[in-house]
Amino acid sequence: MKGLVVGTIVVALVLASAPLSAKQRLALQCTPRVLSSGANLLVEVLGPRDRALRELGVRTPQGKFLFIAFTPENGVNTSHPTISSDDFLAKRSVDLKVSSLIGVDLSSDTAERVFAAPGRYTFVASENLETEDETGANISCTVQYTAINHRSVPNISVRDFRSSPGA
Repeated sequence: MKGLVVGTIVVALVLASAPLSAKQRLALQCTPRVLSSGANLLVEVLGPRDRALRELGVRTPQGKFLFIAFTPENGVNTSHPTISSDDFLAKRSVDLKVSSLIGVDLSSDTAERVFAAPGRYTFVASENLETEDETGANISCTVQYTAINHRSVPNISVRDFRSSPGA
């Protein structure tokens, strides 16, 4: 019985050290890929989490980069992240409410709504988003945000829902 257990361990070690296939590589997945203001967005890390992915950010259609998960620098940032770096590191996925998601523009240290305009949003996870990604270590996924056109909703008053006298 001992030999069988040792043989199994050896096989497991050989498989663990084999090169990763495309399906086994670290990836970021956004679900759903098309969003409206009432939706939730699931951002999920797929594959072996062998790196300390501590930060999550998003590039807006206007080209602005907003941080969602990060560690504030003492004396530099007064804005706080939506998700702490430690929380993001510990999770395989985060569920984000589109209508209220806040990101921080670290260049101005201001918090703002992420989904402020329709367009393409690219979410990026990394060990450190404030450095150049020369090695291709960042992982990303893209979503399309389609804002609801509030002008197409007719104005209805409370009076429209009251029953008429004598009914």
